[in-house]
Amino acid sequence: MKRALLGDIDIDVLESESPEYANVITEKPVERGVDIADHVRPQPIRQSLSCVIAGPRAESKYQQLKQYQERGERLLFVSGLDVMWDMVIETLSPSRDAGISDGFEVDIVLKQVRVAAPEVEVYVAPDPAVPDPTEPAPAPRQEESGVVPEVAPDRHLGTQQPIEGRVDEQRRGSILMEGARWIGDVLDRVAPE
Repeated sequence: MKRALLGDIDIDVLESESPEYANVITEKPVERGVDIADHVRPQPIRQSLSCVIAGPRAESKYQQLKQYQERGERLLFVSGLDVMWDMVIETLSPSRDAGISDGFEVDIVLKQVRVAAPEVEVYVAPDPAVPDPTEPAPAPRQEESGVVPEVAPDRHLGTQQPIEGRVDEQRRGSILMEGARWIGDVLDRVAPE
């Protein structure tokens, strides 16, 4: 029988504890031999406790345990040389009987958790009155410098609406249009009247 500490609660008697350390191993089947394991991922530590809490503060300790469990508070668990951080009470199962007059027995299952904290970045919009130092300075206008500005190279402007007259002339000789006309002619001949 040893003592333990869970959060702020001094556990009077720790009858038994059984930690569970587990990994998830993903495997890929192969035609011959043993499957290939390609990833190993540790699972959260689980700790099962059988405890006795007794004495004049037993009822307040019980209320505190219930609050820890309801709020999902992350707790420190210390037992002998074992120290476990970020443990949350997964289940709390008290039992009262005549054998312990000033307290109770309780089974507790703890689970280690990792809580993701969101990262916050502050974005300050640039002042439109102040020029951006990362952008190149605008080219001087012709009136200001007396130099004729260079014409920007022709860029790909994406898909644009074609000009009507030019489209029909271009489409008329295309392979797709010829194929469409041929299919239309075949369907006209085959279709029953």
